[in-house]
This record gives sequence, structure tokens and C-alpha cells, in this order.
Amino acid sequence: MRKDKTMRHAGEVSICIKKRAYWCQILIGCLVFPVASVTQSSASSEEPPRPFKATLSSIDSYTREDQEPVLANDPVQRDPEPGEDVTSPDPLKELARLNRLAERCSKQGWYGEAESLYRKAIGLSERNLGQSLETAGLLNNLALILRSQAKYGEAESLYRKALQVNQNLLGAKHGNVATILHNLGEVCRYQGKFGEAHTLLEEALRIREASLNADHPDLASSFNNLGALYLDEGQYSKAESCLRKALAIGEKNAGTNDAALATALTNLAQLYRLLARYALAEPLYLRALTVQEKALGPKHPEVALLLTNLATQYYDQSRLALAEPLLNKALRIQEESLGPVHPDVAATLNNLAAVAAADSQLDQAERLYRRSLAIEEEIFGPEHPRVAARLNNLAQLLLQGSSHVNPEPLLRRALSIREKALGPAHPDVALSLNSLADFYRGRKQWDTAERLLQRALTTVESSLGAEHPDVAISLNNLGILYFDQGKFGRAEASLQRALAVRRKALGEEHLDVALSLNNLATVYSRQKKYEQAEPLFQQALAMREKTLGPEHAVSLSSLANLAAFYRLRGEFMKSAELFGQMATRWERKLGSNQPEVVAALKDWASMLRQAKQNSAAKEIEHRVQTIQAVQRQERKGGVSLGFQR
Repeated sequence: MRKDKTMRHAGEVSICIKKRAYWCQILIGCLVFPVASVTQSSASSEEPPRPFKATLSSIDSYTREDQEPVLANDPVQRDPEPGEDVTSPDPLKELARLNRLAERCSKQGWYGEAESLYRKAIGLSERNLGQSLETAGLLNNLALILRSQAKYGEAESLYRKALQVNQNLLGAKHGNVATILHNLGEVCRYQGKFGEAHTLLEEALRIREASLNADHPDLASSFNNLGALYLDEGQYSKAESCLRKALAIGEKNAGTNDAALATALTNLAQLYRLLARYALAEPLYLRALTVQEKALGPKHPEVALLLTNLATQYYDQSRLALAEPLLNKALRIQEESLGPVHPDVAATLNNLAAVAAADSQLDQAERLYRRSLAIEEEIFGPEHPRVAARLNNLAQLLLQGSSHVNPEPLLRRALSIREKALGPAHPDVALSLNSLADFYRGRKQWDTAERLLQRALTTVESSLGAEHPDVAISLNNLGILYFDQGKFGRAEASLQRALAVRRKALGEEHLDVALSLNNLATVYSRQKKYEQAEPLFQQALAMREKTLGPEHAVSLSSLANLAAFYRLRGEFMKSAELFGQMATRWERKLGSNQPEVVAALKDWASMLRQAKQNSAAKEIEHRVQTIQAVQRQERKGGVSLGFQR
């Protein structure tokens, strides 16, 4: 369940011939990453991997952002009184004071103030200590703040400067050097510089392999982040290999470092969940939960977060009856151990709201979202980026419900907060622009929606570069906007560019490439460019079935699109065959008494009728009538029919 505040990607969906999926989806999934310090003298924390990407959820994902860059031996001190002069004549004490204040500002989301304090500290350190390890540590800390503001180019420059200092003072093979290489590799990954990120992360790994024991936790962190990089590139088997190596190290440290083992189990489970390999993910989640309960006790906050991870899997599978009690248990643990006003409590309330919304309990979902929002506002103040994330989630709920509350002010407030806190060029600003554009698109205010989407595109291009895969998301959403207006030529151009960006950045087998193939095929189909559309639909289906399996909802959506395409061309028997496969797969996945099965059976029968196969069509129609009779009986008896995805 992924926290909106760390989102790098605005929402997008595929164009569906029969039924349009919800447009601005919230993406889920992330790796858990342990913090590693550089030395006792120069504090530096490795950054967590970027969130994994998935679709179809507004539920939070568990990630601990524990990086808290502080100078070593920096004791906790009281806050100064108003007007009190606390400047220390001792340069080292003043450095510690500035660093401490910067850290506090960072925790509050006051990145501009934190940046100013770190720059002052760096100047003081360079004047008094020169190019020292302390200076390098401050450079790293400032780079972390700049990374939080999506100022990746400057962050990269500072990391390189810190790297040079460490190499000069400690040599090219020191552990500090490996950590800075690691951080630098991560910021390159954020920018979509995957080749350079590989070079840096692999060099960090080589240093660690040469200098550390084979079961050292730092090696596990290297394998974790390499796994995340491979996932970004859609190289799922290589991602799995790296995460399995991290898990093997965790297994060797079991009993002495149970937290690392639980992290490794969770990371691999997250990968399997995002690939819809639920049978592999669930036992890993359960084992991670068992490890932490044994090590920390059943009422520890970390146990609550693992309960949340397991609930995420059940949410993805529409097993809401299993997800909800886990989240309620997590909430009880958090309220008891952390108090009712805590960020983790707010996150769990957000997750419960998402489950309630999926169960069509929209009033309950709204109450939970508002309670989550109130907690975040009390803790962080009304102008914090986390508050913007909660506002966005609440607005998305109002957009899909029958509430009389207008979501537009919430969306505009979220945008304003992100612009003020993060700067106008931050990728999260593009997220808000996409959400607001969706609001206007739903009201057919095309020009306003287009302006917002064009601005979102410019924002992502300026912050991440024109060839970053996130650029394709804004291009995709522009293509859908043009498609809705019947501007098929412009839609085609936007979607072709989105496909080109993804192919270059992610490779031919990435799921985002499959999405672009599907969308472009839909535009070709609407223009009656059937010879161009068919192979794209087929490629998208094959890629999704290979990666996700034939019974995944996304694969079934591709199958439906190809079936509808053949219906459009008048190839009714081909269409009937595919709708028949779709009905069989839905039935195997959900059971026969489900709306998805009924819909596929109806389409199957309709195509058989069109193909003059009336006897076969009559048999299918009889099956539909039987299922619908059972559904009516269940409704009378108050039995739930299950949840639609």
C-alpha cells in the first residue's frame, strides 16, 4: 500500500474499447530499504529505492523512509527560546546545531529552510575543516534534501563532490565510497539514467563484495537496490535474482538481524505481488510477519506495517473481507503504541478508506479519508506535501461517488501545497496537474484539461528530462484526452511518442510498453487502420500474459480489447472464441457466480449469434440465465456476490 507522497508517476490507464477504466489511477508498491550510515564522522544515509509501479489502487504501500542524515555524536538538545542567541563560537558545535536544525526542517517538509541551513553549514565546514569527511557528510545531506525537491541534477553534482572527497581521503575502495556510489546510483535512477545507475550501483557492490563478509547486511542493501533498478527496466527475472540474493543474506543473519530478514522477505513478496504471483507472495509476507512478531512482539508498530503489507495483497486480489480485519488490527496496534495522532495511524486510516471505497461504502470511505487528513494536518500543518496526498485521495473518491461535495477545491489546494512546498518543477506537482485535468476532462472542459496536461508534461520534462519514462505518462494522458474529443491524429502522435519513450527507456518487454501498444492500437482501430492495430493488440496481450499470467485482470482486459477489435472488423467467430476464453478464465479466477463471468458469457453468446451459431449461442444464454437466477436468490438471502475489481 503505497504512500502518495512518494509517488513519481501521475495516473494513466489504457484505452479500452468496451469500457474505460478509471483515468487517474494511484500507483502502488515499493521496496522496503534499510538505512546504512557511512562512518562515525560523516553521516550519510542510503536512499530507499523508488516505488515499484502498479495500477488500480489508491491504497498506501508500506515504505519506511528512515533516512535521517545527522552528524555523528550530535546530542539532542532543547529548542531555543524565542529571540535567544544560540550561535556557538565553536565551529564543530555550530555545525552540529545547523545540521540538527536542518534535520528538523526536513522532517516538517520545510525543504527550502533545510536547504539554506545545510548550505550555511557547508560553507562553515569548508572554511574551518576544508575538504573533510564532515564536509562530505554535509554535502550528502544537502543532496538528500535536493533529491526530495526533485532537484536531481544538483543533487547528483553534490554526490559527485562528496564522492571525490571520500576517494581522496579514504581511497577508492573504502566503505564510505561504496555508500556514496550507491546514493549517486540511486539519484541517477531517479533521472532515468539507467545505464549510469547500473555502473555506479555495480561498482558499489564490487567494493562491498571485496571488503565485506558474504553475509554482510550492506551487500543485501546493494542487491535490493539493483533489484529495484532492474524492476524499473522491466527486467523482472534479474530483479528477482537480486532480491533472492538479498534474502539469502538475510537468512544467514536470521536470529542476529531479524529486521534485515523481514525486510528481504517483504521486498521479494512485493515483487511477486506486483507481478500478480500471489501464491508466491503470500507465504513470504506471512513469514516476515512471523519473524517480526517473534523478534518484537505482536503489538510492535513494525508488526502493524507488515499487517498492512499483507492487507495490500488481499486488496489487490479483491479479498476485502481478509484485508479489512488486518488493517483494523494494524490500526489498533498503532493507536495503542504510537497514539491516535501519528502518521502511521493516518496511513492506515487511508488504507481502510480505500478498502471501504472498493466495497462501495463511499460514505464510510469519505469519513476515513477525512480523519486521515485531519491527523496529517495536525501533525505537519496544512501546507505539508503529505496533506496534499490526502487531499488528492479524498478528491478522487468524490470524483467517483455521488457526493454533492465539489472535489475541485481539494484538487486545487493539493496543487497549491505541492507547488509551494516542492516547487513548481517537482514531479508530484505533475501528479496534481493530472488529477485536476481529469476533473475537467470528466466535465468535457477540454481546453482547460489540455492546458493542465501540457503543463504537467513540461513539468516532468524539465525535472526529469525529455526521455524519462515518466514523460510517457503525461503523453499517454494527452493522447486519451484527444481520443475522447475525436482528435485521432493528435491522439496518435502523442501515443506514438509515449511508446517511443518507453521503448527506449524501458525496453521491449516492459508492461508500460504493453499499455502504450494497447492504446495506440485502439486509436488505429477507431481510424479503421485495422492492419496496423491488430499486431499491436496481439503484442500487448502476449506481453501481459507472459509477465502477469493469463488470468490477471490486466491480461483479461487485453483479451477483451482484442475480442472487441475482431467484432468491430466483423470477424465474429474469432471474437466469439476470445470471449469464450475470457469467460473461462474469469470463472476459474473468481468462480461462476460473478458479474465478470456473466458479461463475458453475454458477449460470447452475442458473437455466436452474429456468426449464425444459434444453437451454441442458446446454450451460453441458458448458462447466463442460470447464473442470474442464483444471483437473484442470493440477493434475497442477503449473501454478498463478491467484489468487482
